Amino acid sequence: ITRVYAIMLQHCDLHMGFKLITGGYEAWISLTRAYYETQYVFVAADPNVRAITDVPRDRPIGATLGTSAHLSLLAYLRTAPDTERWPIFPMSNDALALQSVLNGTIGAALVWAPTLWATQRNDPAYAALHVIEQNPIQPVTLGVGALMLVDQTFLRAAVDEAITALTADGTIAEILAYYG
Repeated sequence: ITRVYAIMLQHCDLHMGFKLITGGYEAWISLTRAYYETQYVFVAADPNVRAITDVPRDRPIGATLGTSAHLSLLAYLRTAPDTERWPIFPMSNDALALQSVLNGTIGAALVWAPTLWATQRNDPAYAALHVIEQNPIQPVTLGVGALMLVDQTFLRAAVDEAITALTADGTIAEILAYYG
């Protein structure tokens, strides 16, 4: 986040693509309203695994440490009977979780959906990974917005107004559909 601050001071007024996490940012940051919502997803490499319940209970699930999805998964597992729990391998980031599911270290990974999308677009080795059904585990969905310096109140109001208009007229939905 320190690098983002330096970039914001020197090169730009607005940085797109930030998870809207309440209380999750420094005091110098202001966030726009969400321009879309997405979620964390479970992914697997094994084509026979179509749902989280298909992952054998002795196969670990990888999740990026400290994310809201990781914490939600841990909360679910605390209430599940012992026979319905998986070992959890905390991962330092989504890239490591995706690599670990691809190489078979873990049976499934819980990752931020845009990270999966970007990884698959940039590296064909990850094409075999697929999103699996996560029921009975509740999905964690977050809005995505833009970051700016807190003193940019006029800019924030203008961007929020633009997001509202582009959402209402379907432009953002078209952009998201175009890029899959």
